[in-house]
Amino acid sequence: MFQKALLMVFGLFLFFYMSGWGQKKTRQERITISGTHTLRKVFDIIYDQSGIQITYNNQVLNDREKVSLEITNSTIDDVLQQVLKGKNIVWVREEKFISIKSSVQKNNSQANRTDAGFNISGIVQSPDGKNLAGATVMIKGTGNGTASDNMGRFSLNNVAPNSKLTISYTGYISQEIVILNTSDLTIVMHPADNSLEETVVVAYGTTTKRGNTSAVTVVKGETIANLPNRSIDRSLQGQVPGLLITAGSGAPGGGTSNFVLRGVGTGADLRLMGGIVRQPLIVIDGVPTSSVNTVQYQTGSNQASYTNPLAQFNPDDIEAISILKDAAAIALYGSKASNGVVLISTKKGKIGKSSFALHHQTDIANPLTYSDKMLNQDEYLALLKEAYVASNPSQWTDAAIEADLKTKFPTYVNESGDKVFYSQPDWFDAIYRKSAITVTNEISNSGGGEKNQYYFSLGHTTQKGTVKHTGFDRIAVRYNFANQPVKWLNFGLNSTITYTSQNYLKSGSEEQSNSGNGFAYTISPLNPVRLQNNQYNLYPFVSSGLTYNNPVAELDYNINRTQSYRGLANFYAQANITRNVTIRTLLGADILFAQVKEKIDPRLSVSFNPPGVGLINQSDPFSSRIINTNTFQYSNTFNNSNTVELLFGQEAQIEKSAFFNGSKQGLSVPYLTDLSAASTISDLNGSESKSTLLSYFAQGNYNYMAKYYFSTSFRRDGSSKFGTKNQYGNYWSIGMGWVLSEEKFLKTDWVNFLKLRGSVGTSGNSASLSSTVRYDLVSPSALYNNTAAATITPGNPEVEWEKTFNHDIGLEFTLFGKALSGTVDWYYRRISDLLYSFMLPGTSGATSVMQNIGEMENKGWEIALQANLVKSPNFNWNLQANWSTNKNKLIKASSPLSVTQFVADKEGENFNSYYLVKWAGVDPTDGKPQWYDLEGKITKTYAIANKQIVGKPQPDGFGGVTNNFNYKNWDLSFLFYYQYGYQIYDFAKSSLLNDGGTASNAYSNQIREALDRWQKPGDKSPNPRRILNNTDGGSSNASTRFLSDGDYIRLKNISLGYQLPAHTLHKIKLSNLRVYLQGNNLFLITKFNGFDPENVGVGYAQTPYPQSRSFSIGLDAKF
Repeated sequence: MFQKALLMVFGLFLFFYMSGWGQKKTRQERITISGTHTLRKVFDIIYDQSGIQITYNNQVLNDREKVSLEITNSTIDDVLQQVLKGKNIVWVREEKFISIKSSVQKNNSQANRTDAGFNISGIVQSPDGKNLAGATVMIKGTGNGTASDNMGRFSLNNVAPNSKLTISYTGYISQEIVILNTSDLTIVMHPADNSLEETVVVAYGTTTKRGNTSAVTVVKGETIANLPNRSIDRSLQGQVPGLLITAGSGAPGGGTSNFVLRGVGTGADLRLMGGIVRQPLIVIDGVPTSSVNTVQYQTGSNQASYTNPLAQFNPDDIEAISILKDAAAIALYGSKASNGVVLISTKKGKIGKSSFALHHQTDIANPLTYSDKMLNQDEYLALLKEAYVASNPSQWTDAAIEADLKTKFPTYVNESGDKVFYSQPDWFDAIYRKSAITVTNEISNSGGGEKNQYYFSLGHTTQKGTVKHTGFDRIAVRYNFANQPVKWLNFGLNSTITYTSQNYLKSGSEEQSNSGNGFAYTISPLNPVRLQNNQYNLYPFVSSGLTYNNPVAELDYNINRTQSYRGLANFYAQANITRNVTIRTLLGADILFAQVKEKIDPRLSVSFNPPGVGLINQSDPFSSRIINTNTFQYSNTFNNSNTVELLFGQEAQIEKSAFFNGSKQGLSVPYLTDLSAASTISDLNGSESKSTLLSYFAQGNYNYMAKYYFSTSFRRDGSSKFGTKNQYGNYWSIGMGWVLSEEKFLKTDWVNFLKLRGSVGTSGNSASLSSTVRYDLVSPSALYNNTAAATITPGNPEVEWEKTFNHDIGLEFTLFGKALSGTVDWYYRRISDLLYSFMLPGTSGATSVMQNIGEMENKGWEIALQANLVKSPNFNWNLQANWSTNKNKLIKASSPLSVTQFVADKEGENFNSYYLVKWAGVDPTDGKPQWYDLEGKITKTYAIANKQIVGKPQPDGFGGVTNNFNYKNWDLSFLFYYQYGYQIYDFAKSSLLNDGGTASNAYSNQIREALDRWQKPGDKSPNPRRILNNTDGGSSNASTRFLSDGDYIRLKNISLGYQLPAHTLHKIKLSNLRVYLQGNNLFLITKFNGFDPENVGVGYAQTPYPQSRSFSIGLDAKF
């Protein structure tokens, strides 16, 4: 369905332009004008049809004068002779400009001349007459320059006659004008048509869109700046073809998310609960960032990590993000790049007058809790009583049932003296905030001259979580500067320091259905939040023999908090030895200090021995990554047609991590949080690790006539993680590009640009390996007289790098006068030497060993389109759409079939395929559950042996559709995101839709689907009969009963903004002011019959921290 719909949309785009293109022509110097226009409009038409810029002085020419013309296919000179006839005016033709001047020479004693030269002034405007504030105006070859003010005006003193004035403005064509004897200038800037020469940041350098031979997607910083996401990865959702991002948690600070580029490509992540090794390499201003996650240093069951490392960086500091996908793009990063590379470039200072920018945004979030899907107290009691009676009708009378329930659930004595149940509590209201507010305030300052540029920003975000007592706070400071002390030398610094604090839900609270926010779904509606005396119902009854802490009391009494300080900086120096030779060195660091603290209140520690003693746990993690990169670059063009670029580099990297963890029990005073407040040490441990990487790399690029492009690269990595035999890995790539639109056979009006490119090469991965993988690890408790008695995990010095072989073929195009553009890519990735933790027999004395066993492949298509559907002076409509597919196959694994819970790795199938017994429904004669055996026969006996491959958690396709509308000063945009062709195992539903048979869920609440159950012979119901302590076979066992299609499409974001007009800005002394409203997660269409198809783990759904629907108001101001 999704594929057909997308193909229809793409087809309509093409039809629209093929039928509506009409007679548009490429630029030429033959002009056609009809009608009455101002002279200014005539000059704009000349520019649009020829690309020739006309400059003039308003004292010489009144450009508001109107002329009537009927000109067809005439030269520019003919047009100018007609419109300027009778005026004392001449014009001088240069390559790209025509300067209009008075033919009458002025007296050199005019008032604006000084002994040193002229004092000049002027105004910089766009073709529609809008004043351009912040345009850079420089006297070429001097340090004399300025920037236009908020009305577009500028002035310069002591300008020598015949000087050249250069004017530049972002997004417009730079101009160069010779100053003769004029003092008041009107300079009209025309939008730049430089998309093909746009700079694209790639590995260790930059290229242009035209010259790029690799698959790279660029996302501008302004695209994601105002989104409510606190982490960079969430902001990229739906923006990048091939990049699959699923928001697994709605926790403040971004929560965890699944971040995969062109399919998962590492053996260490072939388990469903896979970790961060699946993610692309993140590089910020040339420094690979550490993906260490502070919360993962917790001990015990709290191993999951919920602080998103990318939330520690301010999205508003981003200039652009380049996502590198294929071999030609990623091979220079070698062993770190198997999962792709994300290059983040931060904002830099620009030449011109110092400017300030202010940003404010307030978000109001409402949790998407789906409380309306749960049973109320009356419905719950009806189902529970039915289960009692069905188990033993003679024993369980109404009175007996009520009496039994009163022994399990709290009661109170009412005014009549009767012992009764509490009225239905609102656990959702007690756990969740109805409205959670986030406030973001930022200020930035940038500017500089020809030799020095700087950028400074300070941002603060405070976010209340939708779950009470959770939240996120970030303070980020950035300072970037660049300096050119002499003509041949540049150096600079890019740096940021960030403080973050997060109150989070610990692992048990976030992921388990019977604790934390998940408790709101499963807890019996007979359990009150508070008792009659207004004290917490601390240990609500859940099921036979089981009690849990009151989740509201946990949130109120306990502490789960992480605080971190992170600094990321790089210092670089670049020397231009000759016009063709450049050497550069970079020293970068990513350093993280954190403190993670967990307090369990004495009132909530009855399970401790002894009970009621409380606990304080504190971890102090540290990580650092230091990198030094040195490059030598040569570039030259021969005979104006052959361009050669060579790059040679060396890189050294050292990573360190350490943590100390201590736990103490015996917390006598509940409100104290220091370790010293507890009396007895219950756990004390720590660790540290270190790894190094030494690399050499080279790259060569060649192009002929900017038409034929060739690139090749090579990298050799040496890592301390591996034994000497396999310590080094080699990676290479070859890429080619052919600009077909430069060939004579494709010189047509409707093809503006067409390029075919392809690449092949290798990359690697070792992120899943610890620094001790080649050593035997010995348990401290397994020592006797300082002699090792047993090993936990034997080392393997034979382990080597995972290797990925990449193919990519791509087509880039711009058609119909740049009205339609896009890319089409087909890729194939084959990953070999997959790293598996291979299980050993018990007789070996060890559990497992890391080995290279396995192969896997990913292949698919990526399509990205951009269409300017309407383009007029007052109204514009731009549409962007992307669609990606991926097909994964596990070719070879550690064993032909490896099963973990309800998933399996089976050769020839998708990795992590669902491995379940097929559900056959309910027998209408007796209401018992039924399944299929491997022969397709129905059975009432559940057997693990009948499990088979039944689905997969990875989508066949996904993408996003963005519409942008502009009407005068108004702008409107909205983004839809979709996924299709995959399944979700609804783990939560196995307890929320049960038959009353197991002790863990017999008394838990149910979803409303449970009302549609079998009650008597002949009933055709999707749910079996309910019996207390049911022995029918366990309908809640893992089967396709709880497997659901995950297809969905969601309106992720809609934004409406208004930009104040220039005359209003002048009055309030601002150069720009935009106010906006936006909404996020506004509606969802899905096949998933659970809660939220996006609020899941890797292919499974429980009841994690929910997503939220939010509304925002904000403003951006510049002055």
